[in-house]
Amino acid sequence: MLSESPSTQFNPEIKSALALLGFSLAALVWANSNGCLSYDQFWEFKFFDLSLRHTINHGWMTFFFFLVGLELKRECLTGELASIHRAILPLVSALGGMIVPATIYAGFTWGTPAMSGWGIPMATDIAFALGALAFFGRKLPGSLRIFLTALAVLDDLGSIVLIAFFYTQKINLWALTAATLFAFLLWKVAKAGEPKLRHFALLGFMLWLALFKSGVQPTLAGVITAFAIPTHLPALEKLENFLKPWVNYGIIPAFAIANAGISFSNENSVQLLNPICMGVLFGLLIGKPIGILLFAFLGTQFNLTRLPHGVSWMQFAGVAALGGIGFTVSIFVAQLTFTENFLLSEAKLGILLASFIATVAGGLALRVASHLKLDSSLPIK
Repeated sequence: MLSESPSTQFNPEIKSALALLGFSLAALVWANSNGCLSYDQFWEFKFFDLSLRHTINHGWMTFFFFLVGLELKRECLTGELASIHRAILPLVSALGGMIVPATIYAGFTWGTPAMSGWGIPMATDIAFALGALAFFGRKLPGSLRIFLTALAVLDDLGSIVLIAFFYTQKINLWALTAATLFAFLLWKVAKAGEPKLRHFALLGFMLWLALFKSGVQPTLAGVITAFAIPTHLPALEKLENFLKPWVNYGIIPAFAIANAGISFSNENSVQLLNPICMGVLFGLLIGKPIGILLFAFLGTQFNLTRLPHGVSWMQFAGVAALGGIGFTVSIFVAQLTFTENFLLSEAKLGILLASFIATVAGGLALRVASHLKLDSSLPIK
């Protein structure tokens, strides 16, 4: 369960965000160096019919989504989402933070094939956003961190559902039937008297294989497995503690360096004013905070929810701005949307620019808010 503890607990989040930033910059430098061709050549090197990039994106990232699934499950059982009253604020905020950015993107790309990328600006990067909040908002209420975590996890879950329904090209019905069977077996094992973690690991791996063969995004296996495992299993905490450093300092940085590289040095280099880039940029940078704030405000006006105790609207606006840090899951959706390198690079440029500007804007807003004595008139009772 997330706790409102001292800022010392934020250090791992800052380190994770810095690692992600460092590897992203390394990818950009690599892609624009004299050996720029080697960047794509390296990551497209195939091993057992899978490139290194596909191995990371569709294999290793399963563990990232597994931890996201566990985080969401805990929030639903004992955390911010356990109470309907407390859950409504991140729920409506996440909903607004998905609808408005997608609408803005669709407006820029209306009537073109690029409109299929409307899901790209819907996600919030957990590692980057929490790292930015830890760095800029050390004097702010811990409830803001809990809200941002719940918001980012719900955003990512929405993106995962989006991937499952809208970014699946060809379906192998036999493999999908097998995946359904393995998912059913996971839930049956969870209902057993004393389930073992190794049983979930085996069935989760078989589920991943079946989804991979079915044409459905196989990283969904991570979320499904996480939701099936009972959170009280003693071995689960040990597994989480083992996986978190590997995910935060290994898998996510590896995803960044394999996917964040954009070349600006050739005749086909990306352009800022391209509709895809502008749609992603404005969707994340403008649509995210507006959607989060608008839906949260409407929720308070209709007495559906209230801001956390001691949180001002200025502080909330700073956190909403951090919601524009899309990065990991946004790039993940972009990879599934665009197969042409040029279109994919346009989307990546929008994601990187929006994430950088959102970090600065959100950080400044939080720094200002932390020095203002503004009391929320809508505390949660």
